[in-house]
Amino acid sequence: MMGFLTSIVEEAATGGKGTLAQIGFETPSPALLTAFLLTFGGLTAASAVRTLADAATGKMSASDALRYGSFLGVKPEDVRAAESAASAMKRADDYSLPGRDVAAIEASRAQSAADAVLGKEDDAAVASAAAALRAASDSSVVGGSVSGDSKAASDAAAALKAGAGETVSLSGRRDAVETFAGAGEANARYARRVELDNGRFAMMGFAIACAVEAYSGHGILGQLIDWFKFVGLLGDASGF
Repeated sequence: MMGFLTSIVEEAATGGKGTLAQIGFETPSPALLTAFLLTFGGLTAASAVRTLADAATGKMSASDALRYGSFLGVKPEDVRAAESAASAMKRADDYSLPGRDVAAIEASRAQSAADAVLGKEDDAAVASAAAALRAASDSSVVGGSVSGDSKAASDAAAALKAGAGETVSLSGRRDAVETFAGAGEANARYARRVELDNGRFAMMGFAIACAVEAYSGHGILGQLIDWFKFVGLLGDASGF
C-alpha cells in the first residue's frame, strides 16, 4: 500500500511517468507485457495448484488454513471451534477404533442408562429396566429432603434466588472482565484481518496497474483518468 502511494506521488511529480517508467522501462511494450503476464500468471497458477494440492492431501498447516479461510470469508473462530471439537474427539475413548475389546464394550454398554432400556427386546424387560432406572434416580430423595450433591445444588440455588439483584459474585465479575477482554481481542483480530485484506488487494491492484502500464504506457494516474473518461466523469472540457 505504501508502494502504491509512493508510485502515485512520483508519477505526479515526474509529469506522468508510471511505475515501470520510473524504474527505467520503456512503455508501452508488448514484450514487457508478455513477460509480465507469463511470470506473474505462471507463479500465481503454480501457487494455486500447490495450495489446492496441500489442502487435498492434508499437508496444509493450521495457520495457512486460517489465513486462506480469513481471505475467503471463513471466520477464524469457527475454524478454531471445529479444531477444538476434533481434538476433543481424538482424546475421547472411541469404541469405533479398531482393536477394541468387544467384551469391554459390552460391559460399558451394560452400565449405560440408555442401553439398559434400549438394549431390551421384550416389552416386559423394557418396563422392568425403566422402573429400575426410576427407582435409582429417586434414591437420592429420602424423607422429602435431598441428600448429597443434590442438596448442595438446591441450597446454592435457594441462596442465589434470595440474594438476586443485591450482589455480584466474584465469578460474575470475572465473567464480565473476560467478556470485555474477549471483545477487545476480537476487535484486534478484526482490525488485523482488515489490514491484511487491504494489503492483499493493494498488491493485486499494483500488479494489475503495472500490466496495464506495459500495455498502454499510462501510469496509475493516467489509468484513473482514462477510466473516468470512459465512464463519463471527465469530458472534453476537463482538458484531459
